Amino acid sequence: RIRKNFSSLRAIVSALQSNPLYRLKRTWACVHKDSMAVFEELSDIFSDHNNYLTSRELLMKEGTSKFASVESCVKEHQKRTHKRLQLQKDMGAMQGTVPYLGTFLTDLTMLD
Repeated sequence: RIRKNFSSLRAIVSALQSNPLYRLKRTWACVHKDSMAVFEELSDIFSDHNNYLTSRELLMKEGTSKFASVESCVKEHQKRTHKRLQLQKDMGAMQGTVPYLGTFLTDLTMLD
């Protein structure tokens, strides 16, 4: 989640929730409680509860799926450009968000 790569995060969480791994009861019992808490938190992000509401809200917060308004488009573009330049100076490279594409494709299918 720190890298904002929700596509890979979804793949890893799905693999850990798969039947062959889920059935390893003794192995899961040996996992440290802190690690299990992190796993459960990450699993909750991609929960299908409320049409993936948690993952949608997190993407809005992280900056991937933002809505543009016509009035503030120019000002917002100037602010973003200034922020990007400052971020490039501070970090040396741009960091974006990689969304889980499955949610968007499902929405597009439902529109059709």
